[in-house]
Amino acid sequence: MAQLQDPQWALAAARIEEEAHGEISAGPELGARLGQFMAEPHSFHQFQQLRSLVLRAFQRLLTDGNLGVGTDAAWSVGQERLVQRLKQPSPDIQAQLKLVLAEDLATTESEPLSAAAQTLLQEAVYTALTPEDWDDIAAAAAKAVQQQVKQLLGLTKTA
Repeated sequence: MAQLQDPQWALAAARIEEEAHGEISAGPELGARLGQFMAEPHSFHQFQQLRSLVLRAFQRLLTDGNLGVGTDAAWSVGQERLVQRLKQPSPDIQAQLKLVLAEDLATTESEPLSAAAQTLLQEAVYTALTPEDWDDIAAAAAKAVQQQVKQLLGLTKTA
C-alpha cells in the first residue's frame, strides 16, 4: 500500500503498463472506483494530485469568467458539486482524468501540463457538472453581486 503513495513508483508502474500495451492489472482497478479514490485522497497520493488538478481547473474557469465579487460564492457551490459529481464519474470523464493524471505524474512540479492535458481537464470539469449545477453556480454568483450592489447603495437593512 505504501507504494501507492510514492509518485516515482506510480510513474514506473505506468511506464510498465504502457510498454505492455495494455492493462497489467497488477494494482487496483481505478476505472469504476476512481470516484471512491478521489473521496479518500489521504490513502492515494495520485488522487490527491488529481483532485487538486480538477479543483484548480475549476478555479481557473471561474477566474476566466471574471465573476468579481461573485467568485467566492460560485466557488463554494461549484466545489461542493464537483467533488460530489466526481465520486461516480462517467467512463469518459474517468478516461480524461486518467490521461491528465498520467501526464502530471510524468512531469516535474515546475512543468505545467500540456495544452492538450489542460483542455482535457477543462472538458472533464465542464462535463462533470450538470446544467443544473452550472445554473446553481451562476445563481450563487449573481446573488453575491446583488448583495454587494445593495450594500453599496445602502439598500440592506442592518440590525
